[in-house]
Amino acid sequence: MARLAAGPARSVLLRGRGKLRGRRRQLASRRRPRSLRSARPLRAPARARRRGLSATEPRRRRSRATRRRDRPRRLAHRRPRDVALDRGHRAARARGRGRVRRAWAAVVLLCSAATGAAPPPRIVTLAPHLAEIVHAAGAGSALVGVSEYSDHPAAVRSLPRVGDGWQVDYERVLALRPDLVLAWESGTPTATVERLRSLGLEVVVVPTHRLDDVATALRRIGDLAGTRPAAEAAARRYEAKIAAARERHAGSRPVTVFVEIDDRPLFTVGGRHVISEAVELCGGRNVYADLDQAAPQVDLESVLAHDPEAILSTDDTVADPRAEWQRWTRLTAVRAGTIYSVPSDTVTRATPRLVDGVEAICAALDDARVRLERVRPAGEPAQRR
Repeated sequence: MARLAAGPARSVLLRGRGKLRGRRRQLASRRRPRSLRSARPLRAPARARRRGLSATEPRRRRSRATRRRDRPRRLAHRRPRDVALDRGHRAARARGRGRVRRAWAAVVLLCSAATGAAPPPRIVTLAPHLAEIVHAAGAGSALVGVSEYSDHPAAVRSLPRVGDGWQVDYERVLALRPDLVLAWESGTPTATVERLRSLGLEVVVVPTHRLDDVATALRRIGDLAGTRPAAEAAARRYEAKIAAARERHAGSRPVTVFVEIDDRPLFTVGGRHVISEAVELCGGRNVYADLDQAAPQVDLESVLAHDPEAILSTDDTVADPRAEWQRWTRLTAVRAGTIYSVPSDTVTRATPRLVDGVEAICAALDDARVRLERVRPAGEPAQRR
């Protein structure tokens, strides 16, 4: 093709050729397979990129609530008074939530108590016989501390000691975190009870003066420990045995009795002691029943003056009480051979085992009646009760 001369015609022709080439290149690019096209990724518009959309991902229409949620919050200037009010509202809401939680906790505790799932109270006893009564009432697992000389049942021997009947280690008691402290009315000093109560502890004083007090103590401790069914059963067994012994010896010939609980110095029991009642139940009469003290000290001349028909020794330190009294031949009990040893644990501790002590005393007095008939002169009346 001949060259065109420079001028307007040439410029028009060249522009047309350029447009034609660009059109051809565009059509060729469309005809090429995708694998041969440029691998350069497409960029999403700036607005889409800000919203997290890619170029190939279709645009999703968002609701007005979503757009309002995603919109950055404007923090307006707040006055100190507004901040204080807001804090007060938050504190009030927190207190409200605390009250709700406490209310639910109370409901849960009430439901647990109603279903019997409440844990038993932690109990500390201040006398050996009280630890035994707690076990008999079915609450042995609740014991966390006992007094010295607590040895029955065997499970209490390994428990922490908090003192004896007169002196209590208050720090040790507090360390055991008891819910209930059981004190002995006749043995625990009043000052000790008041001191324990001043420390915020619940102290229950348990009287055990009479035979019937044992059953009462069983039921009371059963109520306190949540074991009333077991305590009631133990109380009824005890009462049935005592009633049977009383009926068996009703109308028996009376026997005057001296009860020796210690020989050096010489101690006995007064009319307020449970042993004195047990002697009466078996048809005997305590020669010191008129004394108001539970365990008074007496002298030998007084015993010789009363001339008891039988002597009951509960002193475990004396191997043979008969040998101790043999030189006082003018005593009726020495001449008749009516001196007996009674196990101390069964008569000096007011527990359900007191039934065993009552039976031992009754057996001794039954034997004494037979022996006294042999040594009593013919025609001599028996001593009146």
